[in-house]
Amino acid sequence: MQEINVNQNDKRQVYLLTEAINQLQEMDKVVVGQKKDALEEVIKNLNAVKDEFKTPAPMRSLSTIKSRVERNAKTISSELHPRLMKDYLVTQ
Repeated sequence: MQEINVNQNDKRQVYLLTEAINQLQEMDKVVVGQKKDALEEVIKNLNAVKDEFKTPAPMRSLSTIKSRVERNAKTISSELHPRLMKDYLVTQ
């Protein structure tokens, strides 16, 4: 998430967002309970950010995109860190 930068080209931004979303979706498969809801919310938010790149560049607010990504990155690091998730993992 740290590599997402408003100065990079759109293809790179979309690629990085897609990779982050894919990794979070894989994580979503093994998470249950309250953390699953938080994780799904982050995935939904990042998909919305990715969809903003379909809008022509002059019509996008780069500062808004950056703040939304940073807000989701903060949620991931503070609430969805693997050490905090051990009680919310699917047991086999």
